[in-house]
Amino acid sequence: MYTSFEPKLFNYPRMYSEVLKRGAIYWPGEAISKFGLQRGIIKPVMVADGVQFEWGEIVCLDTNGKGRKVTDTDTSDNFFGIVDRNATSTYGVLDNQVMGMAPRLTLSVFAGKRQGSIAVPIQSITDNLKVAPTTHEASVDGLVYIRVKELGTEADAWSNDSVEYKEGAVVKHSDVLYIALTDHTSSAGDADTPGHADASDKWSTELPKLPIGGIETVDNDETTVWTDVTITETVMFPFPEEKYADENTPTNAVVGIEL
Repeated sequence: MYTSFEPKLFNYPRMYSEVLKRGAIYWPGEAISKFGLQRGIIKPVMVADGVQFEWGEIVCLDTNGKGRKVTDTDTSDNFFGIVDRNATSTYGVLDNQVMGMAPRLTLSVFAGKRQGSIAVPIQSITDNLKVAPTTHEASVDGLVYIRVKELGTEADAWSNDSVEYKEGAVVKHSDVLYIALTDHTSSAGDADTPGHADASDKWSTELPKLPIGGIETVDNDETTVWTDVTITETVMFPFPEEKYADENTPTNAVVGIEL
């Protein structure tokens, strides 16, 4: 039943190695108390047919008032809240960890408004749409951005005119997206041209998988700011591995945000 669920935002491939005490570290969907017992308003939301959410995922509402995923046409006005985990005081070590809600169940949705914050996956802090990619570290009171377009949708065309591309830059060439594997200065030569065998050490088509609806710190034409939502807790890594989303797996990072 739950074994077929494949999370897209947060990396859940392993079992917890020990009992994790509440407050020591937070997992997606866990409410982070700021003032006493105030956690935020929690609202019940029915799920649209065939839709399955992860803990800590953003919920929008369809025309029938049922929970749906973020799409590439959504704006801040459509972001209703975050799937709440309703965590207990401790976690036990289980044979199977349930990380998402089964289809057609009612979600508990964290809608904020009480100065409480909630832990959510953060899939990227790097703006890859630049020849020299820049990082925007999560900071307290920093803005929250939601990915509404797939990575590379707004990528510039590759230039062979002596451009100093840095590792992580995403470009488009011959209608194919590439990511720079190493710092280099471009030229018209085969050894610099994306897609050419001689340039296999400089360019790859294996871009990070950044699903629409993921939370980031990156402000560009592929993301939109979640109005009146801010970061309250900087990046935490519940697993020992400190990793953001890559071409193979979702992120291991979470932040706290206030709605």
